[in-house]
Amino acid sequence: MIPESDQTVTSLANFVASNGCVPDGDPIVVVRSGELFSLLSGSKRIKASKIQEIRKIDVNVIDEKDSRQFSLRKFFSESRTVDTKIVETMGYVKAVFEHFDLPLIQSSTWKDNDWKHVFGNHIKPEVCNACLFFISLMSKIQSKIGRIFKLCSLEDLADKVEYICGSFNIEFSSRILYEIINKYRENSVDTISLLSEVDNNYNENKFRLKLKSIDANLTTLLSRKVKDPTVVSTLAAAYEGDKSFSNFVKGADMRWKNGKNIARHICSRYEEYKTAKTDVVTEVIHQKFEFSGPDESTDILLTTNSKTATSWLDTTVMSKDRIAFVFSATVPHSSIHSILLPDSQSMKNRYSLLCNRLTVSILIKQDGLLAEDTISAFFESKVGKYRETYKINELEGIIKTKKICVNEFHTYFHPDFVAELVSYADIVQVNSEAEKDQILSFIKRRQ
Repeated sequence: MIPESDQTVTSLANFVASNGCVPDGDPIVVVRSGELFSLLSGSKRIKASKIQEIRKIDVNVIDEKDSRQFSLRKFFSESRTVDTKIVETMGYVKAVFEHFDLPLIQSSTWKDNDWKHVFGNHIKPEVCNACLFFISLMSKIQSKIGRIFKLCSLEDLADKVEYICGSFNIEFSSRILYEIINKYRENSVDTISLLSEVDNNYNENKFRLKLKSIDANLTTLLSRKVKDPTVVSTLAAAYEGDKSFSNFVKGADMRWKNGKNIARHICSRYEEYKTAKTDVVTEVIHQKFEFSGPDESTDILLTTNSKTATSWLDTTVMSKDRIAFVFSATVPHSSIHSILLPDSQSMKNRYSLLCNRLTVSILIKQDGLLAEDTISAFFESKVGKYRETYKINELEGIIKTKKICVNEFHTYFHPDFVAELVSYADIVQVNSEAEKDQILSFIKRRQ
């Protein structure tokens, strides 16, 4: 039931009061079924007319066979301006595919251009003018509706998401849907398992962190580096469940031209990798942990929060150098650099591209913050050359120290990158036991 206080009803009622009718060209829509008529669109216009005691209103009558097309057009046009509800939209998505007699499962392998090509071929003005709204929305495939269409093509995932949204009244954001779909394609088993943990206590930020921690399965890892699908399936079957092989694939350079011996060559390289690894004595975790924020005993601060860095540098008593690394931010009076990361330490952006460069602002305080003309001398004394771009191991002369504080930092970056940074310190300061456990898991994973 629509209340009389509804904003749209009030606006229409005022228009009716002034003009004696609803706006021209805006009739209500009813569907004829024999001698019965059912309202499809116009409940607010009817409410506004009743308020002003208008007894006649323009009506557009459509046949029952056309009502489905009208409902689709109405839904997709309104979805431009209102928040898209996942469960409701999934129902309309299935209706669209049924209308075109297309199997949803077939679309699971389509690329963005395939969506436009397929529906462009199916939609003709005399057949389905009603769905032209849908095509205009699908041209922006990264809209929430576009992502729900992709979701529906993945049957198991769609069923799980529909159950969660319906049972716990949860609405996943467009961004989370995008990440869920990508993770499902990389590792369907672990993604479904994580979704099974969702309940009424759902928290988007915590869920996103868990989602990011899911590693791609072996087939996905191989597909990123080997073009030949036969080689991928052969290696995936041969080394299924071998975590050591997965770690080898992550770090190995496999950019060779495809050939009949490529699988054998990869296997040979893996045997060399295993032999070399067994010859290395497993490194003992030597870091000790303290539970505190950055204080006077801290040598280096790793953070993403520029205010935390500047506050720490301003308040500490200077008995030795203090250095703050502020990642993914540009801070005034700092030395700004790019860290060049290997693929194994790079994170994906929203378009699933690996980001191999990481911006870092380095603040150095001795008697005071180092000025631009003295920063270069500091770098040259520690790392040899003052450059815009460094690999992280080239900064060892600056990072290697006694005590590092990790603050508002580690959840944003790849675990192997975090592990390498803290490996240069003897003592790691963290805020909680949970942070300690997480960093320890990063270090063990890297070993």
